[in-house]
Amino acid sequence: MELQLYLKQLSRLFDKENTVCAEPLATVEADVDPVFKKVILSVRMKETEVMLLLFTRRLSPERGSVTLMAIIVMTLLLGLGGAFISLSSTEVDLSKDYRNGVAAQYLAEAGVQWAIVKLKTETDFVAKTGIPPGVTTTSVIKNAGTPTAGSYTVKVTGSGTTRIITSTGTVGSGKTAAKRQVILQVTPHAASTSGLFIDSYSNY
Repeated sequence: MELQLYLKQLSRLFDKENTVCAEPLATVEADVDPVFKKVILSVRMKETEVMLLLFTRRLSPERGSVTLMAIIVMTLLLGLGGAFISLSSTEVDLSKDYRNGVAAQYLAEAGVQWAIVKLKTETDFVAKTGIPPGVTTTSVIKNAGTPTAGSYTVKVTGSGTTRIITSTGTVGSGKTAAKRQVILQVTPHAASTSGLFIDSYSNY
């Protein structure tokens, strides 16, 4: 009997919501058991919670996609930034390497010119060192206190009327260090050259 009453009240509520019931709204609500009203209200609240849950789940993949896209973009930006920094550092090293190479070449040539002057002005320039006989090795530091500070080392060998000057210029240290070598064959006192031979332009 009680079940039939609840079914009748439920039918009236559905008729009220669909505007089919001929009775006034106040009359229908007055005839509905308050306990049954609470049951219906609880069901409607559950339906609302389910709808909100479904809506939230529908939004979650979109929010996850946006987060994933943001992570990808940030990763790409960080990678590009690192590449630019590495490229900039490489260009700085290349410019230093070129600068030091040019300076080392000039120092090697300066050493050759210095040795020619010595051969012209000092007849015993080769023999006076005696370590070993007939060999002179001299190292001179140039451009001290500057970015191109370096030195040239000159070695003079030979006997009779022929001398071979080997001058090596060195600038810098570490991975940007540069070394250049110039070999020149001369006739002492006349300072006439029979040839200029560039042995190497490679960095060491």
